[in-house]
Amino acid sequence: MNNPVVTCVIDGQYGSCGKGVICGFLASEFDVAVRVGAPNAGHTLQIGKNKWKMQQIPVAGLANPDIILCIGAAGLINMDILEREMRLIKDCDERLFIDRNAGILLEKHKRQEEREKMGKNIGSTCEGVGAALRDKIKRDGTFFTAKDIKPLRRYLTNVAFYLNRLQNGKRIMIEGTQGYALSLNHGPYPYCTGRDVLASSLLSDVGLAPSLCKDVIMVIRTYPIRVAGNSGPMCGKEITWDKVRKDAKYPRKIIEKTTVTKRTRRVCEFDIDLVKEAALLNRPTQIAITFIDYLSYADHGKTKLTALTRKSREFIDTIETQLQIPVTLIKTGIDFKHIIDRRGKFPAHDKNPFDEGVNQ
Repeated sequence: MNNPVVTCVIDGQYGSCGKGVICGFLASEFDVAVRVGAPNAGHTLQIGKNKWKMQQIPVAGLANPDIILCIGAAGLINMDILEREMRLIKDCDERLFIDRNAGILLEKHKRQEEREKMGKNIGSTCEGVGAALRDKIKRDGTFFTAKDIKPLRRYLTNVAFYLNRLQNGKRIMIEGTQGYALSLNHGPYPYCTGRDVLASSLLSDVGLAPSLCKDVIMVIRTYPIRVAGNSGPMCGKEITWDKVRKDAKYPRKIIEKTTVTKRTRRVCEFDIDLVKEAALLNRPTQIAITFIDYLSYADHGKTKLTALTRKSREFIDTIETQLQIPVTLIKTGIDFKHIIDRRGKFPAHDKNPFDEGVNQ
């Protein structure tokens, strides 16, 4: 029996790094896509003129009509959002599996966070995630799981058992949510999310052993962002979106809003130290860089490395030199086809190149 082969796609900064586009681009190479987390984080995918924002179901399901879709045991489900997303996925009824222990978000959880002013105090999305996790930990019968919800019963399974029993080298992609610097355990507490988001934690949330993980793809962006308001410290010097636009010579205004809250994101200069820290704790085998066109609009939509400006190529070289980890995917625009794929440049390796990298 050949074990399944697992790839984790994670964020090395504060979230909203473009993981959705990377997962969509890679979707055709996988048999199963898994998501945990909760609807306080969204993955965006644009194919042509069509744009989707997914908060519950793996975004890979939009790009690959045959991929099996799973929500793991550590996931939290907003039923309204789930039902809306199920209508977007072709043949969703036939390829969606939900772990029977995935939690259910209730309206009371949202109200509780609003009463506690978590949005104002720590920049929370107030989707009720933290309040629901508190109820789960109490174990007093007030927390509901997917097996308690009748409309979900047709999709229920033990996702961990299902994934571990896959044979013949089936390929599993875990779509990570949020970012390393929002980790409950390793981020700038209390300005963080309600769970840990490291690659090792994603494997635990899904129920897969670390030995099954072949690749960790860490996605980073040229200008890190955080949600608006009192959301916590940022790694580099905070700047304005107008400065990003002017420096890149963008022909139009740049203002990013978060997928879930629709609030304008804070933005700061790139800081290699944060990325090094994220790499140290996650041990990625590959790096994906997104928003390279924010360095220079001349790079927008390019699909070859040689077509990039010198400024962008030097940025990529710096990342590889500093981390000693290959930059394999470079996102140059909004469409999932705006990707420079360099994976063929780097031969398969038996050891993580990081072992001779930033930990020296």
